[in-house]
Amino acid sequence: MPRKREPEKKKPAFKHEAYIEGSGSVVDEKITDTLKKNYMPYAMSVTASSLHTGSCSI
Repeated sequence: MPRKREPEKKKPAFKHEAYIEGSGSVVDEKITDTLKKNYMPYAMSVTASSLHTGSCSI
């Protein structure tokens, strides 16, 4: 006997004109630029912090 079809789930309707306060804007940007701007300063601060505290595990 064939299985019963599952009822289709309704997708929520999104408002295209939605506004979220303080959310900023979406801007196209190269991933390499994003990494240089966001990740590299973080990675360097973590490295400097671990060297400063002497927790290097080499």
